[in-house]
Amino acid sequence: MEQNNLQTWLESNLYFKGLPPFVRETILQSGVSLSSEEELRRLARSLMRGQPGEPDAPRG
Repeated sequence: MEQNNLQTWLESNLYFKGLPPFVRETILQSGVSLSSEEELRRLARSLMRGQPGEPDAPRG
């Protein structure tokens, strides 16, 4: 997906809008090429992995 189209798609995507601000900003600034919402979800999960409060964060 072209970068301008990707940004427009992301900004209208409900899943993207619900992500923490640092994840949204990281994705927008990365220039990553996404072709589906599933790719977006995998990337977001990867970025959030290990963050406090996340269900898959390593425990103590």
